[in-house]
Amino acid sequence: MKELLNCINEYKPLLDLLSGLVSPVLASTVAYIAYQQWKTNDRKERRESRQEKLSIYKRVKTHMNYVDATREVRRDLYEEFREACAEADFVFPQELNNFLSEIDTNSLQWLCDQDDLDCAAPDADEKSIQALHREMEVYMDTLQKLRGKLYEEFSKHIGKIRA
Repeated sequence: MKELLNCINEYKPLLDLLSGLVSPVLASTVAYIAYQQWKTNDRKERRESRQEKLSIYKRVKTHMNYVDATREVRRDLYEEFREACAEADFVFPQELNNFLSEIDTNSLQWLCDQDDLDCAAPDADEKSIQALHREMEVYMDTLQKLRGKLYEEFSKHIGKIRA
């Protein structure tokens, strides 16, 4: 019995030390797990944000590619572009929204002029029709120039995801 008490007394400081270390080790483990969870959630949020931005970019690019290839504005693609612009208001900074607004203005003006041409009477003034055609060409030229800046403008705001 005496030997047992001596053994306990001999190991008591070690047991006290280990007992005292349990709480800090447990706290450190919990803190590490919480940090890893935060990093995982942060990466997930950045990926989702990037996906949202890419979705907007794809719809804008589809509209602009069609305009560039055909020198026409297709109404359904324009409507999808407008939806993308509405989303962009909440996702991108004002600088990019101003760029999209310029595309929107020129596209809408082209569509309005096209509607005017479509509704023109057969005996309409030829000078007015020619003036509309010239305006539409200016809008198209502007849209094609803006299409050339599309990647540059978006790439500033859509970054790469880091692992």
